Amino acid sequence: MDNGQLTSPKNLTVKSLLPIVFYILIVNCQLSIVN
Repeated sequence: MDNGQLTSPKNLTVKSLLPIVFYILIVNCQLSIVN
């Protein structure tokens, strides 16, 4: 990971999307376990 990329808008977008992606993955795992 480049330290120079920490302030780039793309990196900020990725940081904000990561929790959403993890949340979706966790929900999908729970749904597959329930089903």
